[in-house]
Amino acid sequence: MRWYLIGFMGVGKSTHGRNLAYDLDLAFVDLDKEIAAAEGASVEDVFASHGEPYFRKIEYEILMSVSKRYDDAVISTGGGLPCQGRNMEILKALGKTIYLHAPAEALVRRLQSSSGKRPLLAGKSPMELQSYVEELMSVRDPIYRRAELMIDLDLSQEIGTNRAKLLKEVRSLGV
Repeated sequence: MRWYLIGFMGVGKSTHGRNLAYDLDLAFVDLDKEIAAAEGASVEDVFASHGEPYFRKIEYEILMSVSKRYDDAVISTGGGLPCQGRNMEILKALGKTIYLHAPAEALVRRLQSSSGKRPLLAGKSPMELQSYVEELMSVRDPIYRRAELMIDLDLSQEIGTNRAKLLKEVRSLGV
């Protein structure tokens, strides 16, 4: 079974994906790392030099390539991937989707320290960041909510607390 972790940037898809893969004894794939390896440049550099449309095209190609390579894996996607074209339907056809959800305020706090590393956030003031996150979440959240499973994460908790919650919910689906 392929498990696709979706959700807003900064929610912890890579960290939780790695942990879930370990707990389920599955391979873990981080699509951003796969893109960086394929392009020979960081996601930030790909965005800066080629723009978002090129990045989204590569992101889709890598998604399809990884999905063909792994029948059983936990795959962490970029925050925008499910929201492009028919990607959410494609993810659901390829495996199970898990929406890792956290409130906008918690995400903004987390993203403030890493905004320079995230192409869509670069150069935003704290107030602009807050507005941007709230606006983007209002667009993306209805798409994310079409996932088979939604996990509300408390970003103020230890990773282990959220890890146990995620594993329990995934196991409730019969894994």
